[in-house]
Amino acid sequence: MPLTDTSIRNAKPGAKPIKLFDERGLFLLVTPTGGKWWRFRFMFDGKEKLLSLGVYPDVSLKDARERRDEARKLVANGVNPSENRKIQKSARTNLIANSFEVIAREWFAKFASTWASNHGNRIIRRFERDIFPRQNDLRSIDFNFAAVAAIAYGLLGSFPARNLYMMQYRW
Repeated sequence: MPLTDTSIRNAKPGAKPIKLFDERGLFLLVTPTGGKWWRFRFMFDGKEKLLSLGVYPDVSLKDARERRDEARKLVANGVNPSENRKIQKSARTNLIANSFEVIAREWFAKFASTWASNHGNRIIRRFERDIFPRQNDLRSIDFNFAAVAAIAYGLLGSFPARNLYMMQYRW
């Protein structure tokens, strides 16, 4: 019989972990400390695997079932959901590490020692005030001349009092 929200809320921890089974490989693991963890059990390459789907009540029964269904689709397509999750996490980490701001700060750190302190302060201040807030989460892979030009032209139109038109010749 499938789980209900009431039965999940009423589940009490015991001396050993308790498994409350739902359907199609989904179950709730109630730990002795009172934690309630959603798990999905599946077979991949002839081996039994477990995938964590979140913690109750942060992940509701409905959400856990949706996540289970997504994982089942991956298994049906021959993809290990655990490995797929690791790959996606790695890709997100790489995107963050390759943002324009990170690369610009690395560039600044590399060359700051060769500049006068006033000059270095002015450059990083301009980046922080003008460029970083307007990069719209562009990644360095996507950052090309057109993206830089769009930011520069946006700056020219938005701050006429700061005379940025004349500053463009100094960069």
